[in-house]
Formats: sequence, structure tokens, C-alpha cells
Amino acid sequence: MGMRDLVRLAAEWPVLKQLKHKDLLALGETAYSTRSKELAPRIRQADGVTKSVCP
Repeated sequence: MGMRDLVRLAAEWPVLKQLKHKDLLALGETAYSTRSKELAPRIRQADGVTKSVCP
């Protein structure tokens, strides 16, 4: 792991993002990672959705 990798990882560290954006409670944009922004429901690509079998 090189110095560039360490700098990139440090820049993505949530605490540093919170301090940089003055979001100390992490209630704003800093609360979301790149992965969490890209999450989507499993049914987004489904052909159809059926009703639940639970009573």
C-alpha cells in the first residue's frame, strides 16, 4: 500500500468528512458512503412483484 492509497483512504474516513463539511452529528451528506448511495431495492429489476403469502 503506497502513500497515495493511504491519502485516498484517509480522505474517505467518515470523521474527516464530518469535520471538513462541519457536520459533527453526521446527519447530512457525510452520513452516506458511496456504497450506501448506490444501494437499490432488490425488486428494482424484477419483472413483476406478487402479493405476500403471509396472512
